[in-house]
Amino acid sequence: MPKPAEANLVQTSEHLAKDRILEAIGTGTPFSVSELADLLAKKPAIGNSKPTRKELAARLVAALLHDGRIFEHPVGGRNRTLRYANNPADPKKYFTRSGLRSVQTLYAKLIKARISPADIINAAASKLDPPVSATPTRATTGTKWLHDALKYLQDFKAKRPAESVSLPDLFRLIAEPNGISLGEFHDGLRLLSDQNRVLLAGWTQPLYLLKEDRFALIVDKEIRYYVRTP
Repeated sequence: MPKPAEANLVQTSEHLAKDRILEAIGTGTPFSVSELADLLAKKPAIGNSKPTRKELAARLVAALLHDGRIFEHPVGGRNRTLRYANNPADPKKYFTRSGLRSVQTLYAKLIKARISPADIINAAASKLDPPVSATPTRATTGTKWLHDALKYLQDFKAKRPAESVSLPDLFRLIAEPNGISLGEFHDGLRLLSDQNRVLLAGWTQPLYLLKEDRFALIVDKEIRYYVRTP
């Protein structure tokens, strides 16, 4: 078993590596595991050997993916390497003209036969593996929790105007009961923030005190852990 001092050193190294990865990915630029490992080389407290850094980067990326804090950008289109970012990949980048040539030809033929675009898209979606419905999904219709969250934050502000709600509390009170995943929760908060309907406040204490870091958001290279209405 590792000695306590060694265990603390490993834990500190992993915290530093995780912070560095989140800081890089927080810029919105997708990174590969190898690129993230190279970034870790700039932190002296993180292992010196490249294999060690790459293993560490891969392990931390897997954990961040599991927690819904980062998104995978698959290989395809112009993306020749698996990459990771703080937002989902743009699906349009994966549909190249050459790849869609036969689909476009069939689409034009069916349109000419007076088949509606909606029926064509539904038929194509039903042939996917697994088949999907092309009708609106929870991603487009499941906005009820956003209204519930805003109502809760407004009521909270009326009672305690000087305080903010922590993201873990808001998730457990509003998002989780509505079947919303952590990734969807973060996307919804980003949307509300972009619309200036909520303010995301930063974590101001030492990072080692951040016990539930999977709920935190990286915005403008800063860790945001609280939310309130303007």
